[in-house]
Amino acid sequence: MQQFSVRLSEERGAAVRRLAAARGRSVNQTFEDLVAAATDPAHAGSEVVALRERLARAGLAFDPSTLPEAPAPGERELERARAAAGAGTPLEQLVREGRR
Repeated sequence: MQQFSVRLSEERGAAVRRLAAARGRSVNQTFEDLVAAATDPAHAGSEVVALRERLARAGLAFDPSTLPEAPAPGERELERARAAAGAGTPLEQLVREGRR
C-alpha cells in the first residue's frame, strides 16, 4: 500500500470531511473512493462527463454550489498576477518563429 500526503485548503478539507461524514466513511476511504472513481477507465463522451458519471456511480457527486465561496483576491495578488501575465514570450514571436 502506498502512502501520500495531501495539502488542501481549509475549505476543501472541510468539504472532504463533510462528504466522508455524510457517507459514514473515513476521510482516508473517501479519498480512496474519489481516486478510484476518477481513474476508472470507463465510458462517456468527454473526460468531464466521464468523470462526473464515475463520481456519481461511486456516490461521490456533490453540488458545487454548497462549497463556500473563495474570497476575492487582494490588490497585491492582482498586481502580482498582472505582472506575471505580461511576462514570457509574446504569441506573435512564437508564431513568427514557427513554434507551437
